Amino acid sequence: GRPLLLSEHGLAWHEASLGLVAYRKHRYPGVGPTCAAGPRAGAVAALAREAYGAADAVTSVCAANSWAQLAAGVAPRRCHLIPNPAPPPGGAAPGAARHPFRVGLVARVVAIKDVATFLRAAAIVAAERRECEFAVIGPLDHEPEYAERCRQLAAELEIGEQVVFTGEADPALWYPRLD
Repeated sequence: GRPLLLSEHGLAWHEASLGLVAYRKHRYPGVGPTCAAGPRAGAVAALAREAYGAADAVTSVCAANSWAQLAAGVAPRRCHLIPNPAPPPGGAAPGAARHPFRVGLVARVVAIKDVATFLRAAAIVAAERRECEFAVIGPLDHEPEYAERCRQLAAELEIGEQVVFTGEADPALWYPRLD
């Protein structure tokens, strides 16, 4: 008898259709980061449709996910976009130490997040502005092989010294440090 708000950052039903599973090892021992997309994807999609039908409001953090929610059956009047907040860019406070131009990506280091494209873009920026730094802010243990390939790619792109992979970290502590 209470209103239901469904807030989605990622779309589990979409990730399941790609064969991906979001997990934390400490919560689900023995469960790997991927699985077959078949029966699980259908079950996850069915749960999503049920939740979408029951929800009084469904939110997402990006337009692409909102459009996908609408296509999956969310009534337009119930679908709401709430963009990710981040402090506006700006200079350092008066008297504060300046740092190099710093760009960050907040994401799990997994293939679905395409961290490799971020690194390629970082290399393009670094070629123009050598004083840049880049941060990949997110867990490295969900797909360790992919995380290692990303580290190797950064080295191959000759930006390895400019990129920090933080691992599990509170993004709120990083937002003020990013330009």
